[in-house]
Amino acid sequence: MKLRNKIILYTSLGGVFILLIISLFMLNTLQKNVVERIGEHVQDIAKILSRDKEVIEAYLSEHPSQYLDDLADNIVDTTNVSFVVFNNMDSIRYSHINKNLIGKKFTGGDEKGALNGRSYYSRAVGISGPSIRGFAPIYSENEQIGFVAVGFFQPKFSQYFNEIYKIFITTLPIGFILIIILSYYLSINIKNSIFGLEPIEIATLLKEKETILDSMREGLIAINKKGKITMINDSAKNILNINGDVLDKPVEKIIKTTRLVDVVNSGKPEFDQKQLISGKEILTNRIPIIVNNKIIGAVATFRDSTEINELAEKLTGFQNIVSALRARTHEYINKLHTISGLIQLGKYENAINFINHEQKFEEENLGYILRRIKIFSISGFLLGKYSEAKENNIEFNVLKNSFLEKLPKHFNEHDAIVVLGNLIDNSFDALKNIEKDDKKVRLLVKQENKNLIIEIKDNGSGIKEKCKNKIFDKGFSTKKDGKGMGLNNVINIVNKAEGQIEVDCNKTETKFKIKIPY
Repeated sequence: MKLRNKIILYTSLGGVFILLIISLFMLNTLQKNVVERIGEHVQDIAKILSRDKEVIEAYLSEHPSQYLDDLADNIVDTTNVSFVVFNNMDSIRYSHINKNLIGKKFTGGDEKGALNGRSYYSRAVGISGPSIRGFAPIYSENEQIGFVAVGFFQPKFSQYFNEIYKIFITTLPIGFILIIILSYYLSINIKNSIFGLEPIEIATLLKEKETILDSMREGLIAINKKGKITMINDSAKNILNINGDVLDKPVEKIIKTTRLVDVVNSGKPEFDQKQLISGKEILTNRIPIIVNNKIIGAVATFRDSTEINELAEKLTGFQNIVSALRARTHEYINKLHTISGLIQLGKYENAINFINHEQKFEEENLGYILRRIKIFSISGFLLGKYSEAKENNIEFNVLKNSFLEKLPKHFNEHDAIVVLGNLIDNSFDALKNIEKDDKKVRLLVKQENKNLIIEIKDNGSGIKEKCKNKIFDKGFSTKKDGKGMGLNNVINIVNKAEGQIEVDCNKTETKFKIKIPY
């Protein structure tokens, strides 16, 4: 049987089955509602009659039946009920549609509650057949003197049910026809969605897809809800240095730093995440697998991102260098304009004094950077930051005990510039918008035997308590136009180099200290 015919058959049968169940449920509910409404109706009539003064006076007269039987007939004619029976406390009838039963005992066995002073309705079989009847006690000066029963016979309220059955009998065939039509169009839609393919053709394509995945250079690994590996391609095995069959094994035992299980639990995808595995920096995308709104697993695609990261970090580092040199150039242009103006005014001595002052400043305050920081890209970057600080009226100093001759193995020049650039810029930003005379930023870059120490301190307004635990989160920023990437890049680089970062701050000072092992 073709897929389209299967869909039509199974959906039609399922739809008809569901329609029948719903119809039966609705019929049963409607029947209960009809019985309940009739019961409440006859009970209400019984209550009204039980409180009627003329009815109570008739009960107290010598011949109650003379008035009560005529009243009962009038109620039957005007309210469309089947019967109204007035009874005394011995259950003897004062009225009935069958006059031969007046003076005889009430039957059905459901009148005991009324004799005990309760109002209610019930279904019972009396002398005239099955009926729904409502009861109400009749009192005179707080003493019960009888009860009244008002009811519908079974044939009468069955007429309501017959009308309901007619409606269902009319609508059910229409429902069946609609289900078959919808099943037909559903089958067409499904076939169109799968491009008219049959299951065997889909299975063939799946096998072809598996072959393609194995030929991919990008690694792919999938897990089920229990965290066990369900699929892994050859590229993933090569990147992760995995040998042998790992299917149906817990992914956490194969990749200790995996976050695939976390993605299954959270249901949130993770894109372009860095991960260090066997000394390789991996760039990973992790996505939950969702079927019928349920997470049944997760899949990760990844690649060795060393070359990409190096290029990106070079671009970021060069951007920082360019920004710093731009500030340096701007400062020198201003100085040249000053010298040019003094010469044009004929103030040659003032020009010479200005040049000597700037030369002395460069030698005393900046020359030692070149002597102490012997990696030229970093020292050039720091010189540029001096000029930027000066433009913003910030006192920026590299401490005299700073010294750097070589960098740790997993922390290259571009890493260093990204880290220094983000930390220095954050300190500058913290000082730019505050009213303060002595704006200071201090930097220490110190090469020890086992570790590289980077320490930067500013006397800004500090970090708010509620922000301390979020400052390294991707996307978090306290700046109005901030993207929340700077400190996140810093922490990623430090983690990649297996370093440590500490933050110490109060209302008047913020200090970042980074330790990178050699």
